[in-house]
Amino acid sequence: MGSGPGGNAIKTGNTIVCRDINTNGTFSPWREEAKRHGFSSLIVLPLKMDGEVYGAMGIYADEIDAFDPGEVKLLEELSNDLSFGLKAMRARFEKEKVEIALRESEAKFRSFIETAEEGVWIIDEKAKTNYVNDAMLKILGYTRNEMMGHSFFEFMDDENKNYAKKKLERRKKGFGEKYDFKFIHKNGSSVWTIISAKPLYKNNKFIGSLGMLTDITKRKEMEEELKKSLNEKEMLLKEIHHRVKNNLMVISSLLNLQSNYIKNKEDFDMFRESQNRAKSMALIHELLYRSDDLKSINFGDYMGTLIKDLFNTYINDPSHLKLNLDLQNIKLDINTSIPLGLIVNELVSNSMKYAFPDGREGEINISLKTEDGEYILIVGDNGVGIRDDIDFRNTDSLGLQLVNNLTQQIDGEIELNKKHGTEFIIKFEEASF
Repeated sequence: MGSGPGGNAIKTGNTIVCRDINTNGTFSPWREEAKRHGFSSLIVLPLKMDGEVYGAMGIYADEIDAFDPGEVKLLEELSNDLSFGLKAMRARFEKEKVEIALRESEAKFRSFIETAEEGVWIIDEKAKTNYVNDAMLKILGYTRNEMMGHSFFEFMDDENKNYAKKKLERRKKGFGEKYDFKFIHKNGSSVWTIISAKPLYKNNKFIGSLGMLTDITKRKEMEEELKKSLNEKEMLLKEIHHRVKNNLMVISSLLNLQSNYIKNKEDFDMFRESQNRAKSMALIHELLYRSDDLKSINFGDYMGTLIKDLFNTYINDPSHLKLNLDLQNIKLDINTSIPLGLIVNELVSNSMKYAFPDGREGEINISLKTEDGEYILIVGDNGVGIRDDIDFRNTDSLGLQLVNNLTQQIDGEIELNKKHGTEFIIKFEEASF
């Protein structure tokens, strides 16, 4: 900023009067130029806006001391009027700039809305349609005239109107949300959409709602087809489990009928053992058939049922034998349940047949639990125990051979504790298939 009269007026905010340019030292840099134009005196008036100086106005005269006090006061008033006028012009200019920017922004926004792939639907507080874009018209198949001014609820079936009214009430309470909704196309077909809805306010008053809609009809149709296909497959799988169970029970019944013609006790026992094995597998398929889960069963419940059947088969005098069951409700996959069920069948059958000879009283303890991420099955009794000369891992007994092979099949480990009778401990983890 300069140090001449104009600079001083701006810096101080005061009127600067230069009565004689030829003798005023602050004007020396411009003296020759002033003489060339015939100027002899000068007055500089600051221009102010809202208390701040934003410029200055200079008036030259060809006479020395041309401005008397009255003229200085008049020029200061004119300066103030000029500042006010410039302020008004500036405010108007700024307003026009804002209006132009707003119009440009509205034009860009409208262009974006009109070219958007999503449908845009604006309704007022009474659910009358104020605006729809081309995409929204395409989604429902109507013309603009057929939608503008019409109620939002005219474009849906009666079943969904109450739901839509509840959603509008939530808009009135200030809630925005996203949800699936079904409309009716002009041709009568169903149109599924995802609506992202927001409330609209003006001066803190609810004036309507803005919805962005995406057509998901094809996705919904695919979901319905997939659901139908899954239901059909579930029914088919249930039927398979039912038929497998029936076939196993037929085998069990045939073995039972055939055993009636067998006189040799060892042969009879072999038939009855095979019959129980078939029944143990049939029971798993029966539980799967009756369950909502077609892939796994509650193995604790299964064991309880299986052990009761074996008890009724092998124990003539229930008062001589006590069953102690500690079975957790554990869900196991069918690929684990079938071999584990056969293992339980063999071990419990052996205890009931051989641990308590000659009517000896005793107890059978059976537990199933989880511990440190693995399953533990324990089948034990306080009977006579397995002879010391028998290696349960290498024996001619078909039952124990099955137990060892099936334990390997489920990637388990088996141990035998003979301190107090017989106790088999099998640890395993359910395999991932």
